[in-house]
Amino acid sequence: MAYVSLYRKYRPQTFEDVVGQDHITRTLKNAITEGRIASGYLFCGTRGTAKTTCARILAKALNCVGPDGTNDAPTPQPCGVCGPCRAIAASSFVDVVEMDAASHRGIDDMRDITASIKFPPMEGRYKVYIIDEAHQLSNDAKDAFLKTLEEPPERVLFILATTDQDKMPITIQSRCQVFEFKRGSVAQIAARLTEVLRAEGVTADPSAVTLVARAADGSYRDSLSLLEQVLAYRRDHLTAQDVSVVLGTVDEEVLARVVGLVADSDAAGAFALAGSILESGKDVRQFLKSLAGRFRDMLFVGVGARPQAAGEMDDSPDLRAQASRFAPASLLTALEVLTEAEREMRTNTQHRLLLEMALLRLMRLPASPEQIAPRPPVLAKEEQATPAPAPPALGAGGAALPPPLSAEEEDTLDVPLPGDADLDVLDYEDDDVPVSQIVTSAEEHEQAEDLLQVQQVAAPPPAPAANGHAAPRPASDDGSAPEELTRLQKSWQEVINRVGSNKPAASALIKDGRAVALHGQTFTLEFSSSFNVDRITKNEAGRRMIEDQINRTLGEPEGTYKIKGVLRGDGGAPGKVAQGVSPRPRGPEPTVARPAPLDPLMDEVIAVFGGRIEEDDAKG
Repeated sequence: MAYVSLYRKYRPQTFEDVVGQDHITRTLKNAITEGRIASGYLFCGTRGTAKTTCARILAKALNCVGPDGTNDAPTPQPCGVCGPCRAIAASSFVDVVEMDAASHRGIDDMRDITASIKFPPMEGRYKVYIIDEAHQLSNDAKDAFLKTLEEPPERVLFILATTDQDKMPITIQSRCQVFEFKRGSVAQIAARLTEVLRAEGVTADPSAVTLVARAADGSYRDSLSLLEQVLAYRRDHLTAQDVSVVLGTVDEEVLARVVGLVADSDAAGAFALAGSILESGKDVRQFLKSLAGRFRDMLFVGVGARPQAAGEMDDSPDLRAQASRFAPASLLTALEVLTEAEREMRTNTQHRLLLEMALLRLMRLPASPEQIAPRPPVLAKEEQATPAPAPPALGAGGAALPPPLSAEEEDTLDVPLPGDADLDVLDYEDDDVPVSQIVTSAEEHEQAEDLLQVQQVAAPPPAPAANGHAAPRPASDDGSAPEELTRLQKSWQEVINRVGSNKPAASALIKDGRAVALHGQTFTLEFSSSFNVDRITKNEAGRRMIEDQINRTLGEPEGTYKIKGVLRGDGGAPGKVAQGVSPRPRGPEPTVARPAPLDPLMDEVIAVFGGRIEEDDAKG
């Protein structure tokens, strides 16, 4: 006997055999029992969700004559053994016509149908036309079909199946009863696969069955095709490792290691692990999809979603531990980075490069607020010994500079930055920003970073609240951050989306920032680049726009909260507020360590546009 594939061998033959579509099978059975059979049905849903199968079962129910041939009316439970039932199952029943609209889509094909419906059924009670992929019919064919569908002859039934309901004209949908077929859940597909394995006499680990069910992506037919492929590799006992080898999926343990390296910002380790995965023959896009699934599960765990609400997500203790290392907004950004990289791989052949760029972007995600803590400065070996008392630093004219300021005093600094007032990132549109201007602006602002490291201008202490100035917002009784600050940190991705929608050119700037403190009604935003601090400080219109979006996100009236920018110091501690800089002092300048030639914003520009920094020989 010829071999029959699993999805054909185990295709449902009755409404009771159909899995996960109870809302449809119950409706059809009741309609048959009560004699309320419509002239047209439109079955919609993704591939492999039993649309054509239900159409065939409905055709059998309408034409079944029973095992003894005495049944003279449609039945909701076809016997499957009578002549019409067996012929319909074998696609040889003359009164059931199946047509693939992908290959028979023209108006001539539709004219053949309209001509044949004039004749009554030859063997059965009903003449049934099943049109698969109906959305691929040409517009002329759809128009020619309208009148026939609206007033078909007696005992004629049309069943249209489509995977793209939006492409079906509303005029056709209004003439049919529309049924939405659901995608199968992981649990439903796994239960079905377990029944098939039991019937085939094969044992399998539950983890292996779950991997196949997840890879099917909601399609029952795809799950049986994948299972058949795995059974060809090994038939005695299936393990998760067997499924991973055959289907090219990545083990959860490997994904957990990648996420751990990303959380530790271990670029070398992440690159090495990703390289070993690719060298083993794994598909890059499949790896990105699996990694995105891991971050998705972490996001749902981070927001407290239950497994059933999240669609059968992984809920292991290791996943919860890793989820606690990221803020929910960071996990959402990670999903955007991974999906964008996977989308770009469809048109770009440099898959490994895109993967490495995506991993680098993931390592720039801010940590969970609970993970953020200032790190102690790292001293050189010669500095660890007890140093001799250093003479006070001298400023211009030999005057001693004031001692370093505390963190509370730094928050009140008023240090103006020199720069080009006309170069305004927030006022640019997306297609008006030449890369050369951005790079030039970053070079010009290196001097401002030097001044921030050398000069510390003491400001008067903050005035008390009685003078009209808001005092710092006190923390909660347990020492936690104010409620408004916590709300803003959790909703930061929404702020980024709002700002990007309002002014796309400001999206890169606000992505570099994060809310770290709340003083009175003013949020302190921390940036890794003094260039961004300067822009958020000098551009009043842009700053007000960002403040408006923050207030809308928090559900507060306009003008409730203000913002100010600070420079992120070493180890993640906030730096000085860049609200203005005194002119550079004349005379000998103290020696300071120059900052890195590129800040993270420049790295992002080069990564996106593929540029490089070149020395200008004309400068001498």
